[in-house]
Amino acid sequence: MIKRIRQIYAPVLPGARKAELLALLGPYLDGLYDFLFHVYGEQAAAVEVLERVLRLAHRRFRRERFERYLRPWIFRITLETVMGHYPGYLEEHEDREAVPLWYLPPEEKMAVMLRDRGGFTSDEIAQVLHVTEGRLGRDLAYGREAIAQRLGAGSWREELKKNPGCHLVSLQARARESLDASGKCPACRVYAQGIEAARRFVADLPEMKFDSVEASVRQSRILPILAQPRSLRWGDLRWHTKLVLEGAALALVGLLAVVVAPRLAAKIDTDALLAGRFSSVIRSEAEGEVETEISAERLLASASVGAEVPEAAEESENFSDMDFPSGDFYETGAAPVAPSRQNALVYRLIVQSSNPRETAPKVREVFEGRNVKEREKSGQSLPGGVFFDGVTNVGSFPQILESIQKLGKTKTYSNPDGRRNPAERARVIVWIQQI
Repeated sequence: MIKRIRQIYAPVLPGARKAELLALLGPYLDGLYDFLFHVYGEQAAAVEVLERVLRLAHRRFRRERFERYLRPWIFRITLETVMGHYPGYLEEHEDREAVPLWYLPPEEKMAVMLRDRGGFTSDEIAQVLHVTEGRLGRDLAYGREAIAQRLGAGSWREELKKNPGCHLVSLQARARESLDASGKCPACRVYAQGIEAARRFVADLPEMKFDSVEASVRQSRILPILAQPRSLRWGDLRWHTKLVLEGAALALVGLLAVVVAPRLAAKIDTDALLAGRFSSVIRSEAEGEVETEISAERLLASASVGAEVPEAAEESENFSDMDFPSGDFYETGAAPVAPSRQNALVYRLIVQSSNPRETAPKVREVFEGRNVKEREKSGQSLPGGVFFDGVTNVGSFPQILESIQKLGKTKTYSNPDGRRNPAERARVIVWIQQI
């Protein structure tokens, strides 16, 4: 039905299409509007509640199946809306007597209206109202008796007083009689006549059609709700469509687990997380760089900042204060350095450690054991590790390298020229890299 409405509906409906739409909705909207009008007794309140009911029904399309029992389904939503709105409406209404059956409690009024005017069976009403059949019979009995009393057909009470042995003295019997509406018991003829008068009164209330609502109200408030696109539900899909969607979802989860999650984990600094340094938990690209050559070049670039030595520096004890070029320029012989420093040798070591602060004292022990004279900024903690810088001789480097390699995975970057004098001074740079 809703699909057909969407095909017909347009913001401004021509006459023929408007008639077609109203003819399609007639069997449902007429019954709803008639029920609501006689509950509230006026058009404004009935239209307002009808609008709420249709909006609520439209929202429930996703999670409720209704195609096989559309009428009970929509009336159940209607009763839920009415039971939350009707008591307050009745209290605020200036003229209560203008409201049909205003003197009945809401539960009894709904039961009588659904049975005697809506034509619902007892089972359907019990499902709509969410009550047992016994409770429904009691509500029908009390409601019809109150209506019969108002109509002057309540003389059955005096008849029962004259005949206290009649089974209708029991409320349970009257409830069964209300459900069956047989009235065939001779002793209950007066009661049956009163109940029948109440039923005719409710059934003969003026029939209200949805067409009686002003056209402007129908077009602006009611019909656009029914013409809204219906949300697609999982149960509406075919099995092969569900299979494809489930497979795509599993593939996406696998991609996240195999590709995205490891890369994300590599950027997380667990030491910073455990230490509570949350601002440093996510490593930057510079800190997470895998290429050690780049880290070495950055290290040498940072080490070369600072001490500028005069061009005529002597190759003596002042060697430890000399500035050295970057590795690439030095090894290719293109570094613009002074002649007094062109023969200087630099050994660069990168040792990987999960905890550079624990490895740093061991490197310092190696320097002290091999008579490496540390420079001013040696032992400084930098982003991504700890930096050591010292001066020794060429002949001591193999023993230094062997000791450093015992501390962790080590990479070397140095001048490959092996014709150096073992007594010649050399600079040793050790970078303890955080992994």
